[in-house]
Order: sequence, then structure tokens, then C-alpha cells
Amino acid sequence: MLKRFIVPALVTAVAFFVSPGNSQVQSTGDPAQDQMIQDMRDAAAQAQQNMQQQGIDPQQFGQQLMQQMQNGTLDPEKLQQQLIDSGIISQETMTRMQSSAQQLAMSYIRRQLASTDEEWAVLEVKMRRVVDALSDVGQPGPASASSSMGLRIIAGGKNTATPVTVSMKELQALLEDPNATTDQLTRKVAAWRTAHEAAKVELVNAREDLRMLLTLRHEGILLGLGVLD
Repeated sequence: MLKRFIVPALVTAVAFFVSPGNSQVQSTGDPAQDQMIQDMRDAAAQAQQNMQQQGIDPQQFGQQLMQQMQNGTLDPEKLQQQLIDSGIISQETMTRMQSSAQQLAMSYIRRQLASTDEEWAVLEVKMRRVVDALSDVGQPGPASASSSMGLRIIAGGKNTATPVTVSMKELQALLEDPNATTDQLTRKVAAWRTAHEAAKVELVNAREDLRMLLTLRHEGILLGLGVLD
């Protein structure tokens, strides 16, 4: 389901494709999903090669990630940045993964709505606004139950910084500073809360803008997916 960056598809890619027998995933017949699978393969291959060069066991690394996902201790954004900073994965590959995952989520939503080309041409822009707002707020959203890997889709995985993501990164950096003062922490927490409140307002507005175009059936489907509330 939607989060500001999901448990990243890259994490699943590395954990999934370093496991024996998982490298020969068949085509699904859905271009968006097939592209996501191919991007995952490419990302996993790149990660494996770079980890081996650094003396890291890819299978052990993947197992550790899956364990963290299962017990809820994984910090997706922090891990994502660590993978880039350490040279395990490139920013270009990460960006491509995010783009493919977003397209897959949009494809899934469209299938659920059974939208015609004409309907989707009108709905897609407003749908993306809602999905981006959900991502920024960090609320749950649509997941592709038909995904061959059971992925949770990063429909809202943005490639650009937002006030919410910037303020959170600054707060996290400050929390890692043993010399941070109470006054500094107070200001950073307040900055994040201000940005988060603004993001929630944007989500309300985006949802209302989308709802104006929907049939009752479409609204019910999107309520079930978590796109609307």
C-alpha cells in the first residue's frame, strides 16, 4: 500500500532475485508490471555485482533486508540513501525504479476502475496528484494484489524533494548528532509538523478535486483502494 516511499521495490528486488530460483520470473502480460520486473532484475544485478566487489554476500544481505521488513525495523528512506551513498546502487537506477513503480500503480488503479482511454486521460493527472499527496502525508494507499511478487507499490515515490521529506531528513540528521540541543530539536520537529499539516491540506484538496469527476462506482472502488477516504 502507498507510503511516501514504500518498503522500496529495490529492497524486494535485491532480496527476491538473490534467492535461488527467482531469476526466471515469466512475463505477466501487463507492460507496466513487466517493466517493473525488468527494472528489478537490472537493479538486483547491479546491486549483486557491487556488493560482491565490496565483499558483501548478496544472499545474506537480502535475507537481512527481508527479516527487517518482516519485523518492522526497516527504515526504507535511510536504506535507500545508504545504498546510493555506498555505491551499491546508482541514483539513476533508483529513479528508474521509482518511475516504473509509479506507472505500475497507475496501471493497477486504471484496471480497477475499468476506465476507457477518454476517461483515463481526464482522471490520470488528478489521480497522480492524490497519489503524490498520499505519499507526502505517509498514509496507506493502493497495492497491487495481483503483483507476482506481492510488492507494495510506491505509487507516490517522488524523485523531487518536498517540504515534508526535507524537514524529515533534517530532523533525522539532527537526531544522529550527539551534540544537538533541545532548542534545535524543537525547531526541527516544529518544521516537520508544519510541513506535514500543509501536506494533509493538499491531500484533502486533491481528493476533492478528483472526487468531482468520479461516478459513485469509481468512488467506491477508490475508497476500497485507499485513494479516497
